[in-house]
Amino acid sequence: GGGGITVMAGALNLTVQVDYLALGTDADYVRMPMAAFTAQKVADLYDSVLPTTLLVDLIWQQSSFKAVPQPLPPGPNMTSNAYFWRENSLIQAQYGSHTPRSVFIAGDKKDVVNTLQYQQRPYSVAIYGWQYPNGTAIQPLFVGHAASWADYSHGIRLIRSHAVDTTAGKTVLIADCLQDAQCARSISREGPLPSARIPVSTRQFAPECIQRV
Repeated sequence: GGGGITVMAGALNLTVQVDYLALGTDADYVRMPMAAFTAQKVADLYDSVLPTTLLVDLIWQQSSFKAVPQPLPPGPNMTSNAYFWRENSLIQAQYGSHTPRSVFIAGDKKDVVNTLQYQQRPYSVAIYGWQYPNGTAIQPLFVGHAASWADYSHGIRLIRSHAVDTTAGKTVLIADCLQDAQCARSISREGPLPSARIPVSTRQFAPECIQRV
């Protein structure tokens, strides 16, 4: 992910990846979409959480480089490695392939996010974001894909599970903050969430999920 940087959310200072998860080295890499349950397991491994829609917007606002979205034609190739690589190349062309991975970039992907809507659709993946230069998100919050769906436009950006409450001068767990009505206002536009984790079911399809291409 290229390292971490501080993002302010109200009185909280969060440590956020400067870019989406990628496979490879700093000199040769591709941003890698992944299924929702895989993303959560990676987040667990690195003591991290996935963002809410509000945090996606705050990250975009505070990023130092705002990429311009470049959607590819929809179709069966959306989940192919060829599309993953093609989209990655379009992003790299915008800010230079030799730009250090430490550059804080946003607008280059949709985020897999945490949301209350998982309570109704636990076998889904929730996605949001991919902002235009004016800040408008291409993708409103959407839970219509099965949890196994991961196309070229999806990105995984991790946030450290601990934040600093600058008012109280102490470290807090994002999981605790999300369950506190007052604290949650800083990081969730849906209000409190029951968990900082998203469902990790590996069920491939559910009646309420529609595969859209």
